[in-house]
Amino acid sequence: MLMTHRNNGKRLDQLDRELAKADEGHEGLVVEEAVRLVTACVSSQSLVPAVHRSSWNAPLQLSASFATQPLDLNASGPKRKDNSRINGQLINAESSKELLTIFNENREHFNIVNITTLLNQLGKVHRLHATASSYDEALFREALAKCVQNTAKMDLRAMGTVLHALAKMSRRDDAGFLDAVLIRVRSSDVLTGAAPIAVSNVVWGAEKLGCRDRSFYHQIARHVRQLNVAQRAEYSPIALANISMAFAKAGMSDAPGSLYETVERVVKSRDLATFEPQHVANILWSFASVQRFESPLFSLVEAHLESRPLHDFHGHVLGSVAMSFAKQARGRVSKHTIFFARLDAHLTEAVIKSLSSGTIANLLWSFSKAKVHAAPCVERLRAEVARRGLERCRKEEVVSIAWSLASARVPYDASPLYALVEAQALRWRSRGDDPPVELLGVAFSLAKAGAPSTSPFFASLPAQVLDAGLQRFDDQGLSNITWSLHATGSGTPQVYAAIASEVGKRNWDRFRPSAVATFLLAFSLANVPLSPSALSQVPSHVQRLLSRYKVTELINVAWGLA
Repeated sequence: MLMTHRNNGKRLDQLDRELAKADEGHEGLVVEEAVRLVTACVSSQSLVPAVHRSSWNAPLQLSASFATQPLDLNASGPKRKDNSRINGQLINAESSKELLTIFNENREHFNIVNITTLLNQLGKVHRLHATASSYDEALFREALAKCVQNTAKMDLRAMGTVLHALAKMSRRDDAGFLDAVLIRVRSSDVLTGAAPIAVSNVVWGAEKLGCRDRSFYHQIARHVRQLNVAQRAEYSPIALANISMAFAKAGMSDAPGSLYETVERVVKSRDLATFEPQHVANILWSFASVQRFESPLFSLVEAHLESRPLHDFHGHVLGSVAMSFAKQARGRVSKHTIFFARLDAHLTEAVIKSLSSGTIANLLWSFSKAKVHAAPCVERLRAEVARRGLERCRKEEVVSIAWSLASARVPYDASPLYALVEAQALRWRSRGDDPPVELLGVAFSLAKAGAPSTSPFFASLPAQVLDAGLQRFDDQGLSNITWSLHATGSGTPQVYAAIASEVGKRNWDRFRPSAVATFLLAFSLANVPLSPSALSQVPSHVQRLLSRYKVTELINVAWGLA
C-alpha cells in the first residue's frame, strides 16, 4: 500500500516536471489544467474500479477503501487502465501517429482528461515536420466526437485547451465542438471564476475557427468589464493580447462591453517593461485595427520604445508596431517621427538581410502608409526584395509590396519590382490560384502606377475577373477592379457587361461615392447600360451623401448619366 502510493507520487512528480517543461508561455499555461486533473484522476481512478470511486475531492476516503479491500490479482474481467499512465504516454509522444495509436489502444478507457490532453498534444506537433504531423483521419474524428459528447462535463479551461489545439490544426470541421462551447458560454455561468488563460484560449481559438457570433463576444466583453481590480491584475500580457487580437480580427465592436477600455485601463496600470515585446505589439495592433487611434497606448508604446535600443526588439515586432503607427496616421504624415527616424537608422543593410520577407513587406507598407517615403531605408528594403525575388512570398506580402510602391508614387517604368509583382501574379494564374482579394490588390496598385493595357498582367485581367466569379468580389472590390480596368484601358465590353449586371444586384446604399462615380463613367464609356433599377438609385444616393462626394466624382456621375 505504502509503496504503491509512493510510486504514484513519484510518477506524478515526474509527470508534473514533464508538463512544466512541455512548453513555455501560452501553451505552458494551457496544459496547467491537465496537471490538476491528472492528479485528481490518479487519486480517484487508478487503484479502484469505477463503481467504487468517491468524489474527486476525497482521496483519503479512497485510500481507506483500498486498504480494506486488497486487489485480487486472479480476478476475471477487463484489465483496468491507469489514466494517469495514459496521460504520461500522451505527453511523451512525439508525433500525431504515435498519439492516435495510444488513443486506438486505450480508447475504451479514455476519460475527458485524456481526450483533452490528446487534442492539446496533437495541436502542438501539428506544425512539426509532415512525418510528425500526419495522422489517421478516422481516429482523429473518433477522438473529437468523444470530446464533443463530453463537452457538458468540461470547464472553461478544458474547452479552451481543445479550441486552441483545433485552431492550431486549422480544423474548422470540428464536429460541432465550437458550437457546443458557444452554447455553454452564452447560456451558463461557465465564465464565473474562470482563469484568465482559459478565457483567453476560448476567445483566441473561437476566432481562429471562424466564430463571428456577436453574442459570444459580447458575453466575453461583459465578463472582462465586470472583473474587479484584483481579478484584472491576474490577466497576463499574453491573455490581454490574445483577447484584444481576437476581437479585432473578428471585427467585433467593443461598445456593448467596453472591452478595449478595460484592456487600456489594465495596460496603463502596468510597466510595459514587464511585457514581452510581441504582446505589446499585438495589443497596439489590435487598437489600430479597431481604429481606437486616440488611445494613450500609442504614446505609451512610443515612450517605451524610446527608452530602449531597437536592437532589443525582433524585426517582426518592429514591423508590427510600425504598421500600427502608420494606420494611426489615417492618410497623413505620421506624428511618430522619432520612432520612424530611429527605425530608419536601425534598418541597415545587414539588419535587413536578417529579416523575413513578411517583415520586409510590412515595413515597406508602413513607411508608405505613414508617408515617410524619403527614408533611406526604403531603398534598402526594395533592393533586398529585388535580390530575393517574390517566389517565396505570401500573396498578401506581394500585394503589400505593390501597394507600397504605388502609394509612394513610384512610376510603373521606374522600378523593376513591378515586373516581379506581375510575374508572380501570373504564376498564381498558371497554378489556378488567384483569389479575388490578391487579384484586386495587384490590379489596383499596378493601375495606379500607370501600367499599360499591353502589360502581361492586364492583357489577361478581363478573363481572370470573369473566371474568378464576380459574386466573390465585395462592394469595394467591384469598384476597384472596374477602376483598374478603366484606368489601364484593358476592359472589354464583355467584362463591363458582367460587372454592370452584378452591380445591379447589389444594395447601392453600401457603395461609396467614388464607386458610384467609377461605375457610371466606365460603363458609359464602354457603352454598357446599367439596369433601370440601378439607375433609379443614383439620384437618391447622391442626395443622401452629397457632402461626401468630391467635385470630380459629381462631374463623372453627371457625365455618366448624360
